[in-house]
Amino acid sequence: VPVAAMSMGALGAVSRVAPAFGTALTFAVVPDEQGEARASAPGQMPIQDVRRCLELLRA
Repeated sequence: VPVAAMSMGALGAVSRVAPAFGTALTFAVVPDEQGEARASAPGQMPIQDVRRCLELLRA
């Protein structure tokens, strides 16, 4: 059964890269036209950080 779960804040950051642990999706902040990444909730990570974490965890 697919599951989507994310925690908030600094302690929940690992849940943002949880697809490496089997969850169905993740959520990341994409920079706007000015290149600024503004989170809409505590603990959201910029997409480049999420991608790098996933690369490291899958290696």
